[in-house]
Amino acid sequence: MKVDFYIAGIQKSGTTNLAYLLSQSSNIVSHPQMECTFYWDQNEYNKGVKFLRNYYFFNTNDETLNHHFVLLKHSNSFTNVQILQKILKDNPNVHFLLVFRNPVQRY
Repeated sequence: MKVDFYIAGIQKSGTTNLAYLLSQSSNIVSHPQMECTFYWDQNEYNKGVKFLRNYYFFNTNDETLNHHFVLLKHSNSFTNVQILQKILKDNPNVHFLLVFRNPVQRY
């Protein structure tokens, strides 16, 4: 399974909103979970790409995944260069979307 876009950024900086807005495009598919921890969690990563497909895209058929852009999102991934290297190794054509703005103040 190829990953075309990967969103990372500081928590509360709008990464979830960006993922939501992009996933509204008819040619982009994203996971329904708030965060995709596949590359962050070594136990998940060790289970392989089949786990990524079945756990995060359980409601998406293979035809859709093969003919649409795939988007993953996990804030704070950028804090660990090894995570970005794993993503790039598995998906050499991935586009990283990094969000670095001041976090939203919540009262």
